[in-house]
Amino acid sequence: ILFENVVLLPLTIFSQFIDTLGIALRSGDLGDAYEAFKLGIKSLFKGAPRGEWNDEDAHNEWMAKTLGLIDEQNAVEAMGRVGTHAYMSRFARDLNKKFFRLNGMEQWNNAMRVSAMGAGERFIQKIVRFGRYMRELDLEPEDVMPLPDGRLALTREQMKQLDPSLSKKELAEREKKVQRAIFRFVDGAVLRPSSAQRPVW
Repeated sequence: ILFENVVLLPLTIFSQFIDTLGIALRSGDLGDAYEAFKLGIKSLFKGAPRGEWNDEDAHNEWMAKTLGLIDEQNAVEAMGRVGTHAYMSRFARDLNKKFFRLNGMEQWNNAMRVSAMGAGERFIQKIVRFGRYMRELDLEPEDVMPLPDGRLALTREQMKQLDPSLSKKELAEREKKVQRAIFRFVDGAVLRPSSAQRPVW
């Protein structure tokens, strides 16, 4: 299985460019696909002289990690499960993880989830007056609290700055609802295949 992955998937990153359209389809804004593509390409060269992330990219990555949308093993585990990760020895799994890092899949998938988070923030602010979409994400209009920089308040600290009158209980409830909505949006925009979907992939 490991041999098949190494032989067949070294250039699989090129087949993932379509992921950007999933974000656009979820948000209804084609511009989100372009922004996701740009971030994805930058993520492949992160650390190179022309691949440095700007402050906004770094903030979005930090926020995505804080919320648990991405982590070091997220993409590697997802791709590993598709590659029958569960049926490998520990040694083969370790090599498989390194392979998916080397072929760019980890960086690309994390970038797509970071981009989807940003698209989700903008989407939620746009649909605040549309009951159907708000019900789909289990949000109320008062849960949507835009920050001065255009982002969405995702943590209780940010919400407290915008409305100091909110109690700890209200802050905790709003934080939970908004973060759950962002998770739902991201998982709907960026497919994370399980081992049960291996034949399709």
